[in-house]
Amino acid sequence: MRPESAPHRILVAEDLVPGTRRSRAVRATSASLAQALGSEIDLAHVDTRLAEHPARLEALARSLKPRARALFRADLPAAGLLALARSGRPRYELLVLGTQGRKGVSRLLLGSVAEDVIRQSPVPVLIVGPGCRPRNFRIHRGGTLLFATDLGPASRPARKAAMRLALQLHARVEILHCLYEGLHPLLQTAFAAPSAGRELMGLYNDLSRSALAAMEREVGLFERAGISCSSVTDTRALVASTAVLREVNARSPSLVVLGTHSRGLIQGAVLGRTVRDVILQSPVPVVVIGSPSAGVTGRDRGTPNPGRH
Repeated sequence: MRPESAPHRILVAEDLVPGTRRSRAVRATSASLAQALGSEIDLAHVDTRLAEHPARLEALARSLKPRARALFRADLPAAGLLALARSGRPRYELLVLGTQGRKGVSRLLLGSVAEDVIRQSPVPVLIVGPGCRPRNFRIHRGGTLLFATDLGPASRPARKAAMRLALQLHARVEILHCLYEGLHPLLQTAFAAPSAGRELMGLYNDLSRSALAAMEREVGLFERAGISCSSVTDTRALVASTAVLREVNARSPSLVVLGTHSRGLIQGAVLGRTVRDVILQSPVPVVVIGSPSAGVTGRDRGTPNPGRH
């Protein structure tokens, strides 16, 4: 019997650009994930020029296994995808899309559609980024999920999403925390310097012990839910994205699970650096929980019941 928390439907964004690697990657990843989860797919195309595309989208939907339902919406891409994600009955529990990245202001950006969807989606968003390798498009049961956390309240929705996915995929979980990322930027520089004073090193040691204790509690939550779990506290990387990508390349997980939240005076305007950098460089798909409600449905409040899988 399917677990109570298994997704009923996955919403998949299709751009209908012929022959693009991104579209093929999104469809392949979505189909394998739906098979692993026992879910159904809604293949959605959002465009202001709707009349040109129905036959092509319906043909792609029929070609997927499991077979998908074609959805059309006349709207701007981000607004249309978000409207579909909010209107799903029963509720969509994953939205899948791809991004190729783009150049801007001397750095690589995700693109406005992907960033808007991630920041505002009411459900978890699975991103197939430009660095995702073809061998990682297929997601199977029994693999490993990498859950990166800052150990703060903003990571709780992502933890619940990671638990649910682990139960559904019969996967083990590795929890990763980057110690330096949680420190004040000025202290990051001081701690990285050989001349760091005794007081700063004492504070660093206190923070290390606190993080290790918090990670033990995190592992305990997963284990009490019946999920095999281990943890890594990275004390080398100055930014979390470096720690995450290092662990991805070392462990080859099936998925990376991250939470994101807005900070500062431009709240809601810019996607977090860690999430952006991981998506653009990760060789495996990334699941992002972009709001307190994303990934937590009414039936999933609190820690999953170990008896569900």
